[in-house]
Amino acid sequence: MFRIVEIPVLGKFDALIPQYLQDEGDVTAVYYNHSYKIIHAPIKSVMSTQIKNVKENQAYYHEYFSKILRHKHYLPILLDGEIYVSIKIRVPLISPDSASGYFNIHSIQNITRELIILNSDFSFFTNMLFATANSRVRDGLLVDSILQLGKEKAAFSQNIGNNILDFYMQNNKK
Repeated sequence: MFRIVEIPVLGKFDALIPQYLQDEGDVTAVYYNHSYKIIHAPIKSVMSTQIKNVKENQAYYHEYFSKILRHKHYLPILLDGEIYVSIKIRVPLISPDSASGYFNIHSIQNITRELIILNSDFSFFTNMLFATANSRVRDGLLVDSILQLGKEKAAFSQNIGNNILDFYMQNNKK
């Protein structure tokens, strides 16, 4: 029998981890700063719900990120102003099973050969090569720094424009 599950908008989270519970099947664990909750839906459904909420920007960012990184697979995902990367954390149980979790790059404290350690003291085993996992995090950090630089340039340009306008208004009063 199928269950209809309403998937909430998650906001900013540290990690989204696929899990298999004996009585429940595929579920998703959402890790926040020092807590977590279980959503009774597969991780693919949870992520697609989050992406649909910002779908208009995803196509643009997918093309933009692929040009920056020079590849089109496993690109960082931008949600609510945060960058998330996909890292394989377990062996798939069956063919369509998702074995990858999504991690906020600002929540990752360290990556070792076997573990991803978050700032909130949660840690997860990885099931991929260290170089690959590290490369995905570096891609996320690169994209984040470029987006931050763009925000700073926009703020700087706006401040210069406002200063010029203020100067003009003050010096051209009748």
